[in-house]
Amino acid sequence: SYVVITGDNRAYLGSTVIDAQSTVIVSNRYGLGCLATQPCVVAKDGILKFGGDGLTNDVPITADVEGGSPARQFQINLDDGTFVQNGAYVCGRGTTITLGDAVFNSAVEASGLSPTFVVREPHSLTFNGKVLWGGGYLAFAGSSGKIYFNHANDNTWNRIYAYASNAKVICGCTNAIRTADDKGFYGVMPKRAQDHSGYLDLNGYDQTIPTVAIGEPKTWAADEFYSITSAVPAVLKISPTDDTELPLRFCGAAGLHYSGAGTYRLAYQLSQTTGDLVVSSGTLVLQKDAGWCGTNVTVSAGTLRVTPGESDVGGRAFGGRKSQTRIVISGTGTLQLDQGALTDALSITSGGVTYRDFGPYGSSEAREAGLVDANHVIPGLTGLGLIRLHEEKRGLAIIFR
Repeated sequence: SYVVITGDNRAYLGSTVIDAQSTVIVSNRYGLGCLATQPCVVAKDGILKFGGDGLTNDVPITADVEGGSPARQFQINLDDGTFVQNGAYVCGRGTTITLGDAVFNSAVEASGLSPTFVVREPHSLTFNGKVLWGGGYLAFAGSSGKIYFNHANDNTWNRIYAYASNAKVICGCTNAIRTADDKGFYGVMPKRAQDHSGYLDLNGYDQTIPTVAIGEPKTWAADEFYSITSAVPAVLKISPTDDTELPLRFCGAAGLHYSGAGTYRLAYQLSQTTGDLVVSSGTLVLQKDAGWCGTNVTVSAGTLRVTPGESDVGGRAFGGRKSQTRIVISGTGTLQLDQGALTDALSITSGGVTYRDFGPYGSSEAREAGLVDANHVIPGLTGLGLIRLHEEKRGLAIIFR
């Protein structure tokens, strides 16, 4: 059975209870009223469906408070304008929320594990209030649209988890993805290597979280990656404690500040960004053709380690022969170039001295001769790898150790 509510019930509708066999369709702007003090309750397997251009609902909604696994409980028609929920929304275990364009202005709270949102292109879901997820995943299944988080610092969730790898998570303020219990951000790799449309967009706002993880641990392939982007400068600061390998790609103007306690390995992807890379503790490794082609790389403490690549592209770690990267080593920081690593930069500054066009040997001559010149030691630069410094208009040379 179902009932369709079409009248203007702004004065007072009272509470609404949708049982397990019923569907309630609200098809006007104030279908559930705006002065009601009791929430609309959707029991297990009941369906509350909204439609109608520009529909606004001020009544709190409570869905599936008893738990269960219905196919769907809360729907907003995909092509009927933007739905605005001003009252709180509370949902329980197993709830699936299918949305077109939707804005939640009050808290969205899960009373159980793993409710799931579905947001499809070209639509977007906006959280302007707190997101309080009771210990489970904040899950976006089948989502390909945009999900905005506009409330800072004291959200609560175990992880953001997108079963569909093309969900676009967008920050609308500083620390929008930071949670009260200080969890990290979890994305999902593409199901197909060719599908890289999902991303985390810093959107010009700095974010500080413990770590980034991508799905479950696995052996990554060279054409798999997850993008972190920003159209204007913004920094993602992470402080992981575990050893992790991830194929992350930073692009646009997104920067990375790593201050971990373990070893964090970026694999395969060259991050082509105008953002800066900072290492202030722990060990960050660029391996398997991973690299950072940004404006500045600063190692103030800890270690930035470069390992040999898996391709024939020489000097990939900082962008190859056209690198625009300036490296700064300060304090107790170390840039370690493993044997076999060959990389490029415009310059290195260490101990207050900037090294540019340096040394008499081209790359082939230096390799063949195996030379080590004590005069070419740069503080904080270690390892048996090679680095070519080629400040514009000054030619190409080698610094080695």
